[in-house]
Amino acid sequence: MSIKGTITLPGDKSLSHRALIFAAMSNGESQILNLSNGSDVISTRDCLEHCGIEIFDNGHKTFIRGGEFTDPIVDLNCGNSGTTTRLLLGLLAGKGINARFVGDQSLSSRPMDRILNQLAQMGLRSKSNDGTLPISIFKSDLNGISHNSLIPSAQIKSAILLAGIGADGETSTTESILSRNHTEIMLKKLGASLSTNNLKNTISKSSLSSLINFNVPGDPS
Repeated sequence: MSIKGTITLPGDKSLSHRALIFAAMSNGESQILNLSNGSDVISTRDCLEHCGIEIFDNGHKTFIRGGEFTDPIVDLNCGNSGTTTRLLLGLLAGKGINARFVGDQSLSSRPMDRILNQLAQMGLRSKSNDGTLPISIFKSDLNGISHNSLIPSAQIKSAILLAGIGADGETSTTESILSRNHTEIMLKKLGASLSTNNLKNTISKSSLSSLINFNVPGDPS
């Protein structure tokens, strides 16, 4: 007996994190279809909501009303998600937000110095537990930097680019080997002032257009 049907795969986790973040940065209402419902993505969603971003579901679609970020009145609980922590450190630093990041026992043992050191070079004032969570960041005037990454990391690169959107001057990241470039591709599609030259990405202050009807591809893994 033959069986016919359609299988819908859960949304890719890395793209779901970024879709939420970029929709939150955009003005107006964005729509995301097939957003991952994994715990890490939920951590990113919860943190954004605590920063004043309105997010709600209607059927299989998620709607995000982006624009104005506000200081959270509670700790931003990143759960076990390093992606949430690193990307939001860069995003909120660039937005001039005061926030305190916490996580579970596992996440709290992971070093965050690689991103904190770069953000400090840009001018961010922060306080950490010897480079680990909890981490507090304070509203600071950021300036662009030129960062060379000997150990390529898509998360570190993304965090620096997100901070660079809110920094004065140009911010560049250069990798020795190309890491995943979801962030760069999506930023360019949304109109950010981002240029790529081989392994070097350069970004300057910019605003994003609205992310409309973004369909997160399924992840067979």
